[in-house]
Amino acid sequence: MADDRVALRLRGVTKIYSLADSEVIALDTVDFEAQAGQVVVIMGPSGAGKTTFLTIAGTLMKPTSGTIEVAGIETTKLKEKELASIRRENVGFIFQSFNLLESLTALENVRVVAAGGITAPASDTNRARELLNMFGLDHRLHSLPRQLSGGEKQRVAIARSLMNNPEIILADEPTGNLDYKRGQEVMELLLQISVELRKAVVIVSHDHRVREVAHRSLWLQDGSFRDTIVTANDPVCGQLVEVDSASAVTWENKDYYFCAGECRQLFKANQQKYAKRESK
Repeated sequence: MADDRVALRLRGVTKIYSLADSEVIALDTVDFEAQAGQVVVIMGPSGAGKTTFLTIAGTLMKPTSGTIEVAGIETTKLKEKELASIRRENVGFIFQSFNLLESLTALENVRVVAAGGITAPASDTNRARELLNMFGLDHRLHSLPRQLSGGEKQRVAIARSLMNNPEIILADEPTGNLDYKRGQEVMELLLQISVELRKAVVIVSHDHRVREVAHRSLWLQDGSFRDTIVTANDPVCGQLVEVDSASAVTWENKDYYFCAGECRQLFKANQQKYAKRESK
């Protein structure tokens, strides 16, 4: 259960990208809050502004207008050196592609984000070891990323995000490179982290199953949050689609929804193949 402490707040955030002869509004006057102990999932189609939202929320990019508060600190006017300190102390990042350093062991990958880096003091090493042990990786401390499974890599990445005990965890498609079982384990782990460690966990995803762990689910489209809608995954390409506006095919008493006519035609040409894939 969330508490009253707002870990992340965006007010009137707009982000405009200037191109050669035009402008693209990636975020349009967005308001958002995430409380400690709360999992918030942000969903939407490709190009909706999800990655821009996460990048701005993590202070990796400044908005065109609006304000961002991280752990109660208004960050919009801070200099990059100050922002780096805010990120290190208050924000943990989890990426779809894991972003582990291939030449470092699991222990070193977790420890490296601490202020001491690779040549960290014993306290940092102990902290990293405790986190990996917490996630069942005590037998993988000295393994390189190439020796780890996808699920193990993601657990190392989650441990790394917690190394500096941040108030906020930002996760970009954390189940995107995992099979159903491993993805389910990661989602449950993120929920556990949020509730037991009192972290605000913000996830952006195309996978509608991520909503199973969420305290709140938001739909972002065309740079703005919309009211809650019914979504499904296209069984051919996996794209998240809005049920009310998507084309559909009924097969064996079940409705399947598609992002485009091409996926619809591929499904109709081999219904058994794609229906089986979608049910996994």
